Amino acid sequence: LQLSTFLERISSTPTVIMGDFNFDVLKHHHSTKVQKYIDTFMCSGFFPLINKPTHFKGDSSTCIDQIWTNIVSENMTSGIICSSVSAHLPVFAVIPTTAETLANPECNNSIIQVHNISVKNIDKFQTKLQDMYSNDPSIANMSINSLSTGDDALAQFENFYTKLQDSYKECFLENVDLNGSTRNFFYKPWITVKMTTILQNPFVS
Repeated sequence: LQLSTFLERISSTPTVIMGDFNFDVLKHHHSTKVQKYIDTFMCSGFFPLINKPTHFKGDSSTCIDQIWTNIVSENMTSGIICSSVSAHLPVFAVIPTTAETLANPECNNSIIQVHNISVKNIDKFQTKLQDMYSNDPSIANMSINSLSTGDDALAQFENFYTKLQDSYKECFLENVDLNGSTRNFFYKPWITVKMTTILQNPFVS
């Protein structure tokens, strides 16, 4: 609950969270606690930059050294450094910290996308999901049983996941033009995502 409250409070600000969390994210299929931990981050707009083992002890390996961020940029790199100094491998992330570097210089694009996890957008997302389950036959009629083949299950999952992603992007992802104005949270951290959107579109509520 404390983690959820903390993430909700900072979700509208570009943030990087890293450290040894003692939750092995590679075991989310086998642990409801780990899955709930991951869901807590992702429901607040954070995604992991490390998804391979970082800690080794005997024959076991875990991914407990993590980096989470809500910054979306193509101009970003992360990884693990192989080193015998410690049982914990160092993790790193090269993340743009200025308006000029957030946009990918190779595509010369000043438009970036941010996750705006606001109460209004969450309500919008919930409505989209309810509509999807009620009015989309391919979702409402999903069925996996002993007669289903692996291809059938995969096709149903891919259809569901694609539509879920589309709904998430429509509800939570917002474009910010870094060249359009300096009145945004990258130049002025106290400005929220919502304030940035209003400043760029003052006549749109």
